[in-house]
Order: sequence, then C-alpha cells, then structure tokens
Amino acid sequence: MARTTRVEEMDVMLVPEPRFTRSWHPIGHRRLVETMERVVDREGLRVTDKHYSLSTYGDQMFAEWVLEGTDKLRHMIGFRNSINKAFAIGVVAGLYIMVCSNMVMKGDFIEFRKHTSGLDDLELLDLANRTIGQVTERFTKLEAWHETLREIPLMPQHSNWLTLSAMRQGALPPSKFGEFNTLFFQPGGTYFSHEPTLADFHGALTDIMHTDSLFSISRKNSMLSDLVDDFKTLVLTNRNNVWRL
Repeated sequence: MARTTRVEEMDVMLVPEPRFTRSWHPIGHRRLVETMERVVDREGLRVTDKHYSLSTYGDQMFAEWVLEGTDKLRHMIGFRNSINKAFAIGVVAGLYIMVCSNMVMKGDFIEFRKHTSGLDDLELLDLANRTIGQVTERFTKLEAWHETLREIPLMPQHSNWLTLSAMRQGALPPSKFGEFNTLFFQPGGTYFSHEPTLADFHGALTDIMHTDSLFSISRKNSMLSDLVDDFKTLVLTNRNNVWRL
C-alpha cells in the first residue's frame, strides 16, 4: 500500500484524470465523487461530514462520508478509487457511533467495477446506483452485528488475549498500546468498565484509529472485525470452555 495522508476535498478534485487507453478506462477521483454525490442525494441521504485520504502521488483515494442520523448513531459510506491500476472502485458500509465517536466498518468492499474498457459516465452512474442500494441494505445488518458485541462479556484473560491478538494481527500498533490501555484498561477511560463487553473492546480500538489515513482505518477495521467475529464464534460454540482462555 502506498503512503497515504488525509487531505481536503479540493485536493481530491484537483487530481488529474489519466487518458483512456483501449483496454484501460481510469475514472478520475473527481468524477467518482460527483457521481456518488448525485446518487446519495437522489436516495434522500444527507451527508454531514466528509473525510478523504490520498496516496503520495494522488493516484489512490479513499473517501469517508458520514450521513445524517440520530444523536447516537449515524451511517457511513466509504469508497475508494485508483487511477494506477492498484484496485477496482469499491464501496463499504459503516456506522459512526456518536456517543463515543468510534467507527464501525465491517466486510469487504463491494467491488463494482474495474477500470477496463467500456467504463463511461453512464455505466459509472448505473453501478453507483446499484452499489448504494447494497450499502443501505447492509446498515441494518451492521447495526445488529454491533449490538451482538454488547451481549458478550469479557473476563480479564479475554481482554488480555484479544489485545495481544490485535497486536499480532496488526489491528493495534505497538505505538498505540498506551492510548488503548488508557481508553480500555484504566479507570476513567472512555471504554473502561468493571464488566466490559466485546463492544467496549471494539470501540476502544476503533477510537484510536481516528488520526490514521482512511486506507489504514479500513484495513485495521477489517482485521478487527475478523478478530471479534472469531471470538464470538468461540463463545457461541464453546460457552463452557471459552472462559478458560
């Protein structure tokens, strides 16, 4: 993955679009952003906040849009694009938990088009329409998934095991352990509880990702969701023994 940094929307819009070739039709970041805006607006969704990351040379872009919601919960969409053949256009669903300001993004990207011949503005619009439709269907499932995390209590050995696993898998960089420790393990921390749940652990980890590039956040969220899903499966299939981890 190329080095990426957070940028303003104008920086994204100013990245030039490469010329089409016979077999490669790169869609510029500006065209994708404008198409997504049209589709989101037509669906009656209101964007309340936007964040972007670009690679060093601007050839890879990730966007995160927060949608209007309640005082406690808002939906999010993340989408990516490349103009250097690195990956296909993709969209992912997410939640933004207002109370604790952490993000929940789960699942692989819905890759709806590679930059191959035949990709034009009309096809891009049609594909964006279908993709946003899929994303909105995923919001309810994602909310239900997050609620299941609140139903799984953690004993100290489970919290320790999950933390070590997160570090081994790359979801928790060693440089951020101190911040995570304060949030989750220390009294007064945002996610500290004498009876913590898997949702608390998940929240603390996503909270410390805020300053990362959006590419990094997406990658770490994927690792984290896999980790908590594995732990959930362990709990549900072996309740009598999971507490002996």
